Amino acid sequence: MHRRVVSLAVLAAIALPAAVGAAQGPPPESLGARQVRTVGEDPADWTPHILDGEVHALAVVGETVVVGGDFTKVADSALEQEYDREHLFAFDLRTGEVLDFAPDIDGMVLSLAAGPDGTVFAGGPFEEVDDQDVRGIARLDLATGGLVEGFDASINWGDVRGLAVSGGWLYLGGSFSAVNGVRRLGLARLDTQTGEVDPWFDARLDAPEIGRVKVEDIAVSPDGDRLLAVGAFTRAAARAGCRRPCST
Repeated sequence: MHRRVVSLAVLAAIALPAAVGAAQGPPPESLGARQVRTVGEDPADWTPHILDGEVHALAVVGETVVVGGDFTKVADSALEQEYDREHLFAFDLRTGEVLDFAPDIDGMVLSLAAGPDGTVFAGGPFEEVDDQDVRGIARLDLATGGLVEGFDASINWGDVRGLAVSGGWLYLGGSFSAVNGVRRLGLARLDTQTGEVDPWFDARLDAPEIGRVKVEDIAVSPDGDRLLAVGAFTRAAARAGCRRPCST
């Protein structure tokens, strides 16, 4: 008997139409974009150390590097000073100094993306941040380490594994099936300021042969016209969007 083999690793390129009422965001250079330079032969010797666990994500926001993963302690470059940092910490890009940024997050961080106005987006399977119910996605202030007021978003279950910011929108991919109660299988687009789900964007991912959609990572082209998604799914819309607000 012959069996149909379905690949679990699928790469989809999705066209991104201009959304009605799209939020205006800061230019890419204000979201941590930096000039690419050739890596030298000698690595920097001033970067901090992870003392346990592992790193899953990095993001550069201005002169700050944010690090996310599954760890509880970090140390300075000389291994002289230890810091309690669960799942998330930040250090100065030029000096390597471990910063005071230390949100109280109850689960690992799998993805990070630079946000507007000195903030960073964090994604993962966590359910609480600073003793507040914040599931899967959070926007954090780098100066205070606290949640940014006004941004309200939460997945229904699963995790957020991929994040990308473009043109005032936050794209998130993972294993969820709804965001803020709006049905979105594994991929959604939110307003970076409010966390509101874009009703005009739905990639309509599906995986009837597999039984579960999971997006492992995403990236948006520099011009904001294309989104690349990789993960466990077998169907996707050629163009993400609807002539009218997508069904929820």
